[in-house]
Amino acid sequence: MASLRFCFKNADSPNPVTFFVTTKAMGSAPYGGSDDTALINLQFTQRPPDDLIEIMGRVLDANINSTKRKEERIPITPDALRRLSLASKECVVFIQGVPRRCILRDISFSSVKVIMVGVVKFLENKEVTMRMDFDDPKESFSLKGKFTNSGPVEGRKELIALTLELDESSIPMGYKMRINDFISQVRADTRGSDEPAVTVKSAPKPAEAKKPEAAKPEKAGETKKAEPEKAAEAKKAEPGKAETPADDVDLDDLELELPGEPN
Repeated sequence: MASLRFCFKNADSPNPVTFFVTTKAMGSAPYGGSDDTALINLQFTQRPPDDLIEIMGRVLDANINSTKRKEERIPITPDALRRLSLASKECVVFIQGVPRRCILRDISFSSVKVIMVGVVKFLENKEVTMRMDFDDPKESFSLKGKFTNSGPVEGRKELIALTLELDESSIPMGYKMRINDFISQVRADTRGSDEPAVTVKSAPKPAEAKKPEAAKPEKAGETKKAEPEKAAEAKKAEPGKAETPADDVDLDDLELELPGEPN
């Protein structure tokens, strides 16, 4: 018989949550071939405390949702900053060891979209480590991945939007739990509402084939659209144009050179 002591941090109190669980040793094996260290299998002999059930439930739920809802995106609005307890919409990415400042646009279980100053060809497909800071309780996570998709920022030629695809094997559990808690909270708040809780990326629907229409005779007094108007509409419909607005991007936030960083 053994008594197993658990100790967890408590966000609502400076004192940790501690409790004991009665267990029974069901087997053991040498750990890593060591004669001094063993791996022991402990089985609970009674129902574990509710605190442990709740904590383990959150961990399991975060793991499941990080797969099922990995494409659900959270736009970084002031409300999202508060709910996520993000320290700031500004963060730091390390590109080949060089720190660069950027601004968070949206985040998800599997990727992060940022805006920064740079040249696409020097940033795309580069291995990146991002540091993201949270409050309540204070935590910092290192997210590893690679810049994949990129695009211009509307009205700002010096800025680019980049998507950091995260390495799923190295995503910290604490980061998954932060995202999962936010999604669960927002969904609970908007239950029964027609408004979506978060923005979800979805594949574009294939264009439906339209039946050819018979040419209609022009009515008296009706004029065709001027060619300049048609050209303007065609220009708006061109693919690859900037889709990222820059209204809330403050260039003062993007004084991107950190101390000691080469120009």
